[in-house]
Amino acid sequence: MWSAIELARDRRHAFVSSCRPCFALGPASDEAEPAVLYELNLADGHKRFIAHGVSPALSPDHTRLAYLALKPIPEMYEQTGLVVRDLRTGAQRSIPFVPTVSIGAPPELIVNWSPDGRLIALVDKAETVALVEPNTAISIGAQPPLAGEAPVFLDSNTLIVLANCCTGRQRLAAVDTQSGARSPFAQVSSVPVYMRRIGEGRLLVVTILGELVVVSKRRSRVIATDVYTAAL
Repeated sequence: MWSAIELARDRRHAFVSSCRPCFALGPASDEAEPAVLYELNLADGHKRFIAHGVSPALSPDHTRLAYLALKPIPEMYEQTGLVVRDLRTGAQRSIPFVPTVSIGAPPELIVNWSPDGRLIALVDKAETVALVEPNTAISIGAQPPLAGEAPVFLDSNTLIVLANCCTGRQRLAAVDTQSGARSPFAQVSSVPVYMRRIGEGRLLVVTILGELVVVSKRRSRVIATDVYTAAL
């Protein structure tokens, strides 16, 4: 069961991961497939193993793939770092979590690039977002943190974060990445499990209740139901 999908530039391949077993690695999950990241040929279904990881996110120019690298520890997974792979050369950088963190629930697994490809937003630990420069960052945790989860860029200077996980209607806040100033942005019915920027001032969101939602300032429009992941 795929929980995250990113379509390659050619639209014939996708990067897919599953985090279904990430939350229960004890005896009850002995038959579960390990958390893995694959490149999937959409024509014939052939899978190529990439790494033990989740949350694939392609850079805006589709030349770099970012994902969360994992290793198993008793009864769960640990996030060891953010890996950024150059899809043209195969070269990659691993930016470690310092300290390492146990894997969390889906709003903590959302990873997004800024529209200019200069920054990657991810959850450092529960309710804390880090903005990482993929070319220069030495570790994750050294940057000044921002409060929130499920980060996605609205534009190069504005980050949208989940402000009140995890019960009831979920409030999204807009954060100025330069000043830290916050303002209300919109609400969705339940916890986001997928968020992507789809254009000027608009986001595509999948909620844990299976709603596919187009979100803009002060507006959320459900366009489909029974949806549990998405790809652009």
